[in-house]
Amino acid sequence: MSLEPKDLKGTKKVVYLRISGREQALGDEHKPKHKQQTFKEQLARVNQYLTDHNLGKADEKFVFREIGTGADPTRPIWKESVKTAANLKGKVVYVVTELSRFARNLRYGASETIPLYENDVPMLATDERLIIGTEKRPEPDSDIMMGIKMSLSTGELETTKKKELSGRRARTESGVYHSAGLSLWPFADADMFAWLRDNIHLFKKKDEGGMGKAAFKRRLEAIGGEGGPTGAWAIAASKTAAEIAEKLSPEEYQQWEAFRQRILELEQAEGYDGARGKGKLSWPVKAIRYRFNGYLTKPFDPNFSEPTEAEWEEVYSNPRDNISAKDRKVWNIVIGKRKKR
Repeated sequence: MSLEPKDLKGTKKVVYLRISGREQALGDEHKPKHKQQTFKEQLARVNQYLTDHNLGKADEKFVFREIGTGADPTRPIWKESVKTAANLKGKVVYVVTELSRFARNLRYGASETIPLYENDVPMLATDERLIIGTEKRPEPDSDIMMGIKMSLSTGELETTKKKELSGRRARTESGVYHSAGLSLWPFADADMFAWLRDNIHLFKKKDEGGMGKAAFKRRLEAIGGEGGPTGAWAIAASKTAAEIAEKLSPEEYQQWEAFRQRILELEQAEGYDGARGKGKLSWPVKAIRYRFNGYLTKPFDPNFSEPTEAEWEEVYSNPRDNISAKDRKVWNIVIGKRKKR
């Protein structure tokens, strides 16, 4: 006999919610997870299903939220949620909005369901109206559907990876960097990269001649003010600063530093942080960043040469022809509407 929603009455509901970093709503990255819009929407869908079937809403103490890719088999909160559901006393159901939230890898995803399967904890995917059975209460049809859906997610993910790698290679070969590039913090109270570079020798433990890493981070935050980075930025940025200084000759470094300053001054003048997408949208900044992020971030890489003055002027003057395909679609919508008016 197939499991139906009514069979889940009286169960403790362990809810796992997952979003990727790309799915975070704008401005939510610094909010607690339970206050982030995308998580709130997922939980609302879960509770709507539970309410519609008279199962009672989810108990917050059993709601697990995680930001990360469903292809990662090491997600700690994911594993904790499964362990909690498998070890709870009494009747339990494990709830997700859809199976791709549980996992986007067929092999790892299926293996992680074993504790649920062996401890008689069915899995409910509310958006898909699907209940996955257990060893004591098998659901062969649902198992087949789980396999199909996880296989499709895996296929989509692998196809996306191949496209991204292919696109990244093509962009690199044409001198375009594949990510947002070096953050310059144009809204900070000081030139943060320059301050970090000049004080990097203090980013050590006290017994190693530094001021202590925690104290250094606090100092960095104080220097930057409200528009500056958190202390954690120093960890990756210090490695970048050291690598650039190490791999460039003094003359090359001086040329690169002048270029970095030029982009920082452009972002300050335009009021737009090109690396983080903060402030009023500036198409010149977007174009300059898209075309020259490679040299800004990895000036020692032969794929990314220093732009000439003519190249800078061409990109700055014609932003539409020098932005990503994704940004060009936005341009066509935004600028197109202005022209129609």
